[in-house]
Amino acid sequence: PGRAAMGVVSGMVVYNAGILAVLVHAGLGLGLSGSGLWPAALVHALMAAWCVATLRRSAATAMER
Repeated sequence: PGRAAMGVVSGMVVYNAGILAVLVHAGLGLGLSGSGLWPAALVHALMAAWCVATLRRSAATAMER
């Protein structure tokens, strides 16, 4: 993947981590609840983890070249 694609994935890490923080704060800090709160938090956590794994894999591939 090119630099532009890695930039997009890096932005997605920031976005998903930020949304995850907001959702967790809403649930734990503010005591809000709803049927989609924790599933949405889980989805954003998984997406952030997937993006980090993609960046690490890309960095490892670049180091091998």
